[in-house]
Amino acid sequence: MAAFLSRLAFAFAAVLIATVAVIGAVAFLFYAVYLAFAFYMSAPLAALATAALLIIFAIIVLLIARGFVSSRGHKPNIEKRVGETLESILGFDVGAVASRSPFTATAIALLVGILFGVSPRLRRAATEFLRH
Repeated sequence: MAAFLSRLAFAFAAVLIATVAVIGAVAFLFYAVYLAFAFYMSAPLAALATAALLIIFAIIVLLIARGFVSSRGHKPNIEKRVGETLESILGFDVGAVASRSPFTATAIALLVGILFGVSPRLRRAATEFLRH
């Protein structure tokens, strides 16, 4: 347990340091934008234009983040349906096999994921199959 907590603390510290570095980089980026604007217009107007650009940047980041957050309400019990479909196709309990040999199940899932990632035709076929 102590090893887990130390790894967790190290990961948290690494994420915190990376976050501070990214915030600093974005600050320097927008300072450079301000200096570029100040070259062509007065300082107050350059500050206003940079602030508007920063607000637009924040809105874009929020819209991107909103796209990554999925709402669970529109697909009820899809995991259960997919599991039941796989069990009916294969003829055995997939969860029991995966719990007996997790490394093999992980390797198979990785290979299937690569296959689905490479082949759009396979994705469409699987989607159509699972819909019906």
